[in-house]
Amino acid sequence: MGNLTRAEDKIAELVAQHGAVPPPYFMFQDTDPYSICWRMGAGEDYFEFFFNWLGEEKGSLDESQRIEYLRKWPPPPAWLAWMIAVIWDLSPKGLYEDDDSEDDDG
Repeated sequence: MGNLTRAEDKIAELVAQHGAVPPPYFMFQDTDPYSICWRMGAGEDYFEFFFNWLGEEKGSLDESQRIEYLRKWPPPPAWLAWMIAVIWDLSPKGLYEDDDSEDDDG
């Protein structure tokens, strides 16, 4: 529960300061999207804050609002694929799920 409260507090602080939780590349400028930074330490923590906030916001933001959000913080070229994923959910539904409708036994 302590981590959730810490995340909520950090998200509230970022929203108060910037009007939204800025994208990771804004807070960690000159850091590649594939950097180890995002898997440990402050970068990992920030990714958690960002995606917790985005998970809450994305459902209430339509496509044009998500685009407008990213226009506020234009991404470096290396982050364009990431930006596209924020705007549109491009992961195929069920790609990594077992298909229970087919029976392999028979």
